[in-house]
Amino acid sequence: MVETVNKVEWGRWELDTTEPMAVIIRAPSGYPYDIELSTCQTLEAQERWLKHMAEKRWITTRDLADLRRAFKDLGLVKEELEERVS
Repeated sequence: MVETVNKVEWGRWELDTTEPMAVIIRAPSGYPYDIELSTCQTLEAQERWLKHMAEKRWITTRDLADLRRAFKDLGLVKEELEERVS
């Protein structure tokens, strides 16, 4: 994770803190492709997003690893993980 003033990035992914919060990557066309964090609250949902993004021809294996790292760094499934430990 790279943090600069008002910017958090994982490779080509960037955190968008406007509502609704999302992680964004730029498609080759230049348009942003965003994943709303509200749709990534479970491990299963994150895996669905990773699988979906893997189908994009312009997404690299590095992009997928960076997205997985973003999900982890953002702690989106903390409650679910705590439940599994209990």
